[in-house]
Amino acid sequence: MELPDEVGVMVLPGLVFFPHNLAPLHIFEPRYRQMLAKALDSHRMFGICHGRPGGEPSEVGGVGIIRACVCNGDGTSNLILQGVQRVRFASFTQCRPYYVGVPVPMEEEAGSPTVEEEALAAKVVEMASSLPALGGNCRDEVAQFLAGLRDIGMLVDIVAGNFIDCPERKQELLELEARPARLHLLARTLHEQQRAGSTSGG
Repeated sequence: MELPDEVGVMVLPGLVFFPHNLAPLHIFEPRYRQMLAKALDSHRMFGICHGRPGGEPSEVGGVGIIRACVCNGDGTSNLILQGVQRVRFASFTQCRPYYVGVPVPMEEEAGSPTVEEEALAAKVVEMASSLPALGGNCRDEVAQFLAGLRDIGMLVDIVAGNFIDCPERKQELLELEARPARLHLLARTLHEQQRAGSTSGG
């Protein structure tokens, strides 16, 4: 999907936004109401960045497209944003009342995965679908869905966005460009979460 030259950017500490993920958002701040109105009148896209200390946006974030939006009588809105692209913001052309950034797509690595990557991806699926947070009835469905993904970049985005707890680690996964490095970091993080869960549970 082609990105606009500029997009409004929400700075949301704690939220790291990946492609192929859905973010339900309640828009209530006046500055973001302005941003939303402009997006709805044009390309229906805006970005989300994990905030740095001091409230500045991180250089790397996610751009999404508004799939559904309900405007409320009090001026607030509820919407669903679907992630479409990891981006590095070349610059921010505006910082008030909200940030506007120039998005540069972070392209996924081309080429077929190696045997090692395929084996590690299978391990990621196994670990993600066995996390304690998933109820028994969901595990088989989650495992089947994840195992059916043939795009390793998409697998990393979906698992990182939905199963990783630490925002800082999620930001690392968002920023890494090399597919093998992203996959290895994701596998290590899932293993750490499993081990921490076993320790706290036992």
